[in-house]
Amino acid sequence: MKLKLLIPFLLLAACTSEQTPSESLTAEDYLTQMTEIMIQGMVHMEFSSHTDLSKLLPTDAVPAGTTPSMRMKGKMTFGRREGTYQEWSGTLEMQTEMPSVGETTTFMRMVADLKTVWLDQLVQPLDKRQVMKFSWKTMEAMGNEMKSMSMQSLNPAEQIQSLSKFMDFEITETSGNHVTLSATIEAEKFSKAMGQPMPPGMEAMTVEIHLDKSSGLPTRMLTSTAKGVFMTMDFHKIEKLTTVDPALFVYTPPSDVPVVDMDKVYADRDHHHE
Repeated sequence: MKLKLLIPFLLLAACTSEQTPSESLTAEDYLTQMTEIMIQGMVHMEFSSHTDLSKLLPTDAVPAGTTPSMRMKGKMTFGRREGTYQEWSGTLEMQTEMPSVGETTTFMRMVADLKTVWLDQLVQPLDKRQVMKFSWKTMEAMGNEMKSMSMQSLNPAEQIQSLSKFMDFEITETSGNHVTLSATIEAEKFSKAMGQPMPPGMEAMTVEIHLDKSSGLPTRMLTSTAKGVFMTMDFHKIEKLTTVDPALFVYTPPSDVPVVDMDKVYADRDHHHE
């Protein structure tokens, strides 16, 4: 999987809770609380992140005086859930700066009901827009290819679950109303779990999840390698919803924008590989 596709799936999100964690909660308890509540759906969150790509690329691939980077900001709302399928709707703005291609900004609208997933993408300054349509069956197949990383849903709680399968989180700091969970995994183990190689020079990856102790909700996440922190994500708003307008999960592609049938693309790829 390409590096730029890996990063979004490392952007772990969170959930809301009306419960007050006890003082005796373990790291596993905090993770379980987050994931269980979020997977139930009916949650709205707003977030932003910054990724220093130079911390992931080989030193000789980063021209002197440049700092390849990626900035994101987005909003996501999650609705009903049936098995591994879940309603979701949101927007994401991603600004990428790479020495080889310069600056690009990608605007994405992501909508899913319990049958179909839509991704409406506009790339600037290329002024290139396309819509991709997936069935949940194809999304599930893609998730199976990625082994431990779930793609059946973009529900971030599932990504937290995926990481916790092969990263042993511990409580590393408690101060006032703040709790930090941390875990480190060697690149070789991560690559084996993911079924894909990690960037050269990345001997290990450390993930820190900062929580509000009274609610158990994440406020920030840091991901780092031996070169330092490469991704920082801040959660600006997390709200548990009692109802969600069903119209939020309905999408009709514009008539003048090409639609790529990803089911067909995926099936054709498998046919060529036979």
